[in-house]
Amino acid sequence: MHSLPIGIIAYKVNDPDKKWEMINPAMGKIVGYDASEMLAKT
Repeated sequence: MHSLPIGIIAYKVNDPDKKWEMINPAMGKIVGYDASEMLAKT
């Protein structure tokens, strides 16, 4: 997942709030935010 060139955000399916668990580096390049920033912004 980390090496894929496409943006991916992963979350637990059974989480009703859909909190993001993981974001690959390509997603950070697409949106311009660091992964830690995006995880805090759920």
